[in-house]
Amino acid sequence: MRKLILLVVVALTFAIDARAQEVEHVSVVEVMQMMALVPVQGLLGKRLSEWRPAGFDKSKDAPEIALAISEKAQDRVWASRLVVYGAYESGFKRDARGDSNRAYGFLQLQHVSPWEAFDPRRAIDAWMIKAQYSLDHCGTLAAVASGNCQGGLRLVRFREDVAQKVSMMAKGEGE
Repeated sequence: MRKLILLVVVALTFAIDARAQEVEHVSVVEVMQMMALVPVQGLLGKRLSEWRPAGFDKSKDAPEIALAISEKAQDRVWASRLVVYGAYESGFKRDARGDSNRAYGFLQLQHVSPWEAFDPRRAIDAWMIKAQYSLDHCGTLAAVASGNCQGGLRLVRFREDVAQKVSMMAKGEGE
């Protein structure tokens, strides 16, 4: 019986390791392509067929932020979400300040120090914790976008649609 249990544990360990290796890494070039494809935010409430890229990849901080996203994003879905939120929250300005000087960094984080928010890698770590909390408790990223589960649902739906389309287009699957 012990041998059987040990065999099952070993088999599960290999299966978990194999799945972990299947995670799709997103390169810096792909992240920059996603940044270039993000449309102007004025499309909120309009059809995505009216797509017009806003040129967010031209921001002076875009290459550094793209590198951080490439290193930190779990997969293409999370990379595209980080790209869309970074584009619309700050235009990829790593030292952005907003919300009456209460939100900092390219992801406009609140309740973190400016030191943490102005470092793209640390900002992504903090944002990912907030995003996972929002998904677990709200079922959407509404708490990240607006601070609570009820606010920003329309905005979140728009951003999820943009993230999905940007991801597909950068991969060569979109129009």
